[in-house]
Amino acid sequence: MNTDRKIAIIVGILFITATVASVLEYIVILPPILDATDYLVNVSANANQWIIGMLFYLINCAAVVGIAVLLFPILKKHNEALALGYVGSRIIESVILIVGSYQPTITIDIKSGICKSRSSGCFLFSNFRHFITSSK
Repeated sequence: MNTDRKIAIIVGILFITATVASVLEYIVILPPILDATDYLVNVSANANQWIIGMLFYLINCAAVVGIAVLLFPILKKHNEALALGYVGSRIIESVILIVGSYQPTITIDIKSGICKSRSSGCFLFSNFRHFITSSK
């Protein structure tokens, strides 16, 4: 089989993987948590579902970088500077997204102790919902 064809097949699989991971994260797993009225208590109760959503997020990031790295030899034939810029931009994008994915996980740790007792401190952290949903 031709090398470009093998790369094209793998890139296609990575595109499908990135799409499926993104759909599972943003449509199936996270909305029931993010759309709840008592957001912090709901996230604390569904911490495993939240972490699975973040796992799909990381899979999506890895697939995006894989696509760029695999396409580099093909794009390099046309314009090496643009090919390198594409790879670099996808790596930077993924690093920023991975760093951003830890913010909600840290929020779970912060509020888990506060909201289990349903103390007044839980209401102080209710603004995290706006911060988390605005970073999407």
